[in-house]
Amino acid sequence: MRRDGSSRFAPANKFGYFPAASVGWKISSEEFWNVSPSAVTSLKLRGSYGKLGNQEIADYQFQGTINSGIVYTYNGVQSTGGLQTLVASPDVKWEEKEITNVGFDAVLLDGRLDFSAEYYNSKSTDILVGITIPASVGFSNLNPVVNAASLRNSGVEFSIAYHKRKGAFTWDVSANISTVKNKVLALGGNNEPLVGVGARTRIGGEVGEHYGFVYEGIFQTQAEIDQHAKQFGAVLAPGDVKYRDISGPDGKPDGFVDEAFDRVSLGSGIP
Repeated sequence: MRRDGSSRFAPANKFGYFPAASVGWKISSEEFWNVSPSAVTSLKLRGSYGKLGNQEIADYQFQGTINSGIVYTYNGVQSTGGLQTLVASPDVKWEEKEITNVGFDAVLLDGRLDFSAEYYNSKSTDILVGITIPASVGFSNLNPVVNAASLRNSGVEFSIAYHKRKGAFTWDVSANISTVKNKVLALGGNNEPLVGVGARTRIGGEVGEHYGFVYEGIFQTQAEIDQHAKQFGAVLAPGDVKYRDISGPDGKPDGFVDEAFDRVSLGSGIP
């Protein structure tokens, strides 16, 4: 059990508790195990659970700051005043990640072959993110840090290694493979998708999934351009890229290809 404290959080949220535990059972050491060592030399089952904390934010986010060196003009008179430059986040606390692993390790063929398999599941909650607030609020930092988002990563990992010794010569070869399934559970605020250049993060999807227009080929003739939906208001010519008109304000193709209605998910951004 860990008890970590951070001065980046208000006194009421300064400390976080992060337990961890693991168990293992070397089943091949049990009396009932009667498998030949030349087939299965060793077999171990294992599992673990742990919780980690993250405090990677700027200092004093739980306090508001005021800049007293602001110069402004009122009724033709220049004066010096103050401006609150940081929105206080007094309730910000530790981001937490829970990780569960189960798997086994096997040694086969009198130690010549090692094989491991593992399933993992991690869930991050109270993720520290900056949320957007209206500029009309009057603060210079429009992305105060709060505990908002949560996501889950799960998958399997496999590794295998072969060892060979012949006289004074020894060689080893190994390989591994892993999978990951990423799912966004919450984004904070009103849970609106986060859309960037060529990427989107939304609830139920992956972090940073590819997001854009559907490629349909290259315009070959002016007649083909004339028959196609208009793209971004641009003047097109043969040789330009052609994109699909997917939708419009009423949910049907509207003769225009634009960012508001015609971008779609194009696949995972995770290798």
